[in-house]
Amino acid sequence: MKQNHRWVLGLLALLLAFALAGCAASSGASSSKPSSSSQTSSAKVSSQTATKPTTFSLPVVFAQDMNPLTSGCMINVTLWPLLYDSLTQPDTTFTARQGLAASITNSGTTMMVQLRGGVKFSDGSALTAQDVAYSYNLVKSTPSSYFYGNVGNIASVTPQGSGTVVFTLSAPDTLAQNLLDIPIIKTGSVAAARTPPVGSGPYTFSTNQFSGTLSVNKNWYGGGTFGFQTIALVNMPSSDAVLGSLKIGEINYLYTDYGNGAVPAANLDSKTVNLNRMVFMGVNSGHSLTADAHVRRAISFALDRQSLSDDAFSAQALPTDLPYNPDWADGVKPASTELRAQLDKAATELTAAGYTAQNIGGVATKAGGASPLQLTLLVNSGDQQMTAAANQIKVSLAKAGIGITINAQPFAAYVAALQAGSYDLYLGNLSLTADMDLSPLLAPGGAAAYGVPANSATLAAFNTWRTGGALSALTTAYTSEMPFIALCFKTGSVTFTPGLSGTVNPTVQNVLYGIAGWHY
Repeated sequence: MKQNHRWVLGLLALLLAFALAGCAASSGASSSKPSSSSQTSSAKVSSQTATKPTTFSLPVVFAQDMNPLTSGCMINVTLWPLLYDSLTQPDTTFTARQGLAASITNSGTTMMVQLRGGVKFSDGSALTAQDVAYSYNLVKSTPSSYFYGNVGNIASVTPQGSGTVVFTLSAPDTLAQNLLDIPIIKTGSVAAARTPPVGSGPYTFSTNQFSGTLSVNKNWYGGGTFGFQTIALVNMPSSDAVLGSLKIGEINYLYTDYGNGAVPAANLDSKTVNLNRMVFMGVNSGHSLTADAHVRRAISFALDRQSLSDDAFSAQALPTDLPYNPDWADGVKPASTELRAQLDKAATELTAAGYTAQNIGGVATKAGGASPLQLTLLVNSGDQQMTAAANQIKVSLAKAGIGITINAQPFAAYVAALQAGSYDLYLGNLSLTADMDLSPLLAPGGAAAYGVPANSATLAAFNTWRTGGALSALTTAYTSEMPFIALCFKTGSVTFTPGLSGTVNPTVQNVLYGIAGWHY
């Protein structure tokens, strides 16, 4: 994981304006439509600063919903790991670590979870299977929930007694336990004014007229010693207040999934957060030029993904040529050579597709100048990073003899063009859930399944892998068929006051991962 002293304050202001105006923010769920936005390994931090904070403070928006299961305010949602527990918690490699779950049995469409015994809520009442079912069903009935994507494959949640929960899945998923990182709140508990629902987490909540305080929950099942015995919650009335508070040290830690370049900012440290948000190039397999898998593979080989991540995405992305996160423990990390343009392989694929000549403009053609390989690339004109990526892709593909005409459209027109099939290629991004579910990109009716070949071999291999088949078979099917072209996975950041010591391991599911060992 990188540590750096650069921060996107300009764009951060814009993002936080959106976050606080409706306090809406990016969801951990797969997005409903593809939109056009360093490795997060364990790292020790021990920064030195002249004046270290005497308290650790986080932002909160008391004017917004304090229930993590229903709130649209990202600032409030990010507090959930302090006040609540979940059945599991994926780490930075998307490996599920058990929390409230003592054991998990996952077979077919049935996943059975045995709860830890003796866990209590902060009010002293026992946490039971009924509370788990209540929490999951609340998310299932709240499409705007940050956690809604986690329950898309859950058909029902049934408590059996007080210590067992049975999840019935719509389809088998051997990694379904990765999606059990939903906060558990007490049944019937609702967020009152300035007060969150009752939880069982490592901290308890109290408030006065102006601010809030989190205090270590001495009865927390996880036990251990916390570096911060109390955490101050500072109310944020506006985005300007958030930025000002961060810069002057009134708050000490802030998360954003920013991305439009970086500008210098003094006296702040940051860590990358792997957002598990794939940036990809969709391909219209129904168009004659892109119906040939050789052409699709040639496009993929001609791309310089490393430069694309470094330049168009300002090093705020992890390049990959595979359809799953490169930080995923079960996946394969691409070789560095595979992330650069491989023009010899692109030429071989074009030759196999019958493109053996070039016209006067340098565009590959078939014999006699037939079928010039001139393609239209659709992009959302409102996304600066994606439009920059489109221009960079155009340059890269030209070196392989693949001509690109960029069609940049406002978002509404961009979506309309997708729905009408008016494109050869398009740029989009999609947040994947922690089980690496590719069905939104492959399955008929999927949120981003535009232009995917009918009877996709990759979809069949994905469904087989999801039921326990080999990941290598999925990888082979994808690289052969190339139904879409993975480019990179975007990263966000946590930014904090220098002087913070400990292991800072933020994940998109828990940006406060490892907080027990932090201190100034």
